[in-house]
Amino acid sequence: MTATAPRPTPTVLPGSRLAAWAGVAFFVLFPVGVLFSSNDLDGSDSDAKWHDWFADSGHRTNNIIGIYALVIAAILFVVFAAGLLERLRVGDAPSMLHRVAAGTGILFAGLTMVAAIQLGGISGNIAFGDNPVPKDADIMRQTLGYGTLAVAGALTALAFIVVITPLAQAAGLFPRWLVIVSYIAAVLLLGAAVFLPLAALPIWVLIVSIVLMRGRQPAG
Repeated sequence: MTATAPRPTPTVLPGSRLAAWAGVAFFVLFPVGVLFSSNDLDGSDSDAKWHDWFADSGHRTNNIIGIYALVIAAILFVVFAAGLLERLRVGDAPSMLHRVAAGTGILFAGLTMVAAIQLGGISGNIAFGDNPVPKDADIMRQTLGYGTLAVAGALTALAFIVVITPLAQAAGLFPRWLVIVSYIAAVLLLGAAVFLPLAALPIWVLIVSIVLMRGRQPAG
């Protein structure tokens, strides 16, 4: 009876493990940040309703929690992207696609932070600056936060996915099904301005994080 050779166990690089856990945390914090930093008001709501919303300390607290969650999520995305790129890097000099992926990853994080501050600016001014609730409701209606996140941020994240996917496929990290899922996520992000498609990003990050945790089979 011949002994069978033991099956090789997956090798998970330290950077990949850190990136994977950062991705899992991003999956949790990013939606929390978006939901908490938003409000349930409509532009057509009365001035009094807008004033009452911001006069409520509970609403402002949730708003500020959303700011912190989005900022932390942005930092976690940088760790996730850096670890993923480290896993895909070949040789000493990174390729142009690696540089573009790194740039779009950092840019997305920066846009997310800017959007967070814009979304929670009024609540922050009241809570930390002892400012009164603005009397002009139009000031409260006007915010660039969600547009920054759902348009500029989403398109930047789309670019990151589109660039990183062929690199990961060439490195053997992304199986064919994940390549397809990645491009579907990228297409969905085109419609992130209508809110729900934005969920494609944290879901994609979670899937990639799981793949990173599983590691790769060592050669030989």
